[in-house]
Parts: sequence; structure tokens; C-alpha cells
Amino acid sequence: MSPKEIEDLIEDINPADGDKGDYEIFRTGANQVTAHKVSIRQGGANSVQAEQVNITQGGVVKLNTDSLQITNGAVVVAHTQEATLNSSSAKVVVAGGHAELNNTQSMLVVAGQGADMVQTGTGVLIASDVTLDKASGVVFLVAKNVHGDVNTAFGTRDSILFGIMAGFTAAAVSLIARLARSRKKRR
Repeated sequence: MSPKEIEDLIEDINPADGDKGDYEIFRTGANQVTAHKVSIRQGGANSVQAEQVNITQGGVVKLNTDSLQITNGAVVVAHTQEATLNSSSAKVVVAGGHAELNNTQSMLVVAGQGADMVQTGTGVLIASDVTLDKASGVVFLVAKNVHGDVNTAFGTRDSILFGIMAGFTAAAVSLIARLARSRKKRR
């Protein structure tokens, strides 16, 4: 496929004012999509704004939606009210309501009302109520209520030591940088 043919496939989908229709992206890509409901199958988009987004074997760089469902797909940054990710990958998911992650990898998940994780790994999870199964892992967990088995990389003692070491390292780097700048000024 030539670059011109690829460029022709990638389009902006922005309905006329007042017309927020339903759009399906299948085996193609889109730059910006604004619609009522967006369905992506084996395709992708750079930016999606919709009330409801369903992604199957596809991906989105940045999306803003009320309801998000991803199966075998990926998202870089998602801002949503409700999120369900199955066998997927995400960098950042911010859900005002509930987030459900099944067999999913993520860097950061923030869920206002709660998060359920099954066979899922995440770097940072912040939620009021968290339910985890045995096979799920979290590096940093901030939660009011936790249900299930918690497998964190850092316990209380380890977190305190990590904070102390991070503080000493930051102070040392700052001191070295300050000394290097003062030597340059003297020359």
C-alpha cells in the first residue's frame, strides 16, 4: 500500500453541528472522531470524543467518553466515567466512576468509585474501593477499602525505604547539579 493510499484511509470524522451519529471504524484509521457512539474493530484513531466507545482489536491514542469497552485492544490515555478492559493494554485510565480490568496491563488507573481487577497488572492504582484476585498485581496501591488478595511490590517498610532512598537520590543529584553550575560560573 502506498503512502498516498494510507493517507486516504486516515480521515477526520466530525459530524455536522447537531448531528452526533454512530460511527464504525473497521480495518482503517482515523485522526479525530467526534460522535455519539464509536465502534473500532481492527482499526485505530488518534483522538476520539464520544458518549460510548467500543474497541475490539484496535487502539486509540487519546479518548474522552462516558462509557468505554475494550477487548483485545489498547489505549494510551482514556478519560471516562465507566471503563471495562478485557485482555487489553492501557497507559492511563481515569474513570470518574467504576473501572473493571480483566487480564489487562496498565501503568496508571484512577477510579473514583472503585476498581475490580482479575488477572491484571498495574503500576499505580488509585480508587476508593478495590477488589483484586490472586493473579493480579499492583506496584503502588492507594485505596480506602481493599477486598481480595493484595500482591504489591512494596510493603509498608519497603515503601518507607523507597521514599527515603528516592529523597536522598534527588538531593544528591540536585547538589551535584548545583556544584557543576557554580564551577561553570567561576570559569
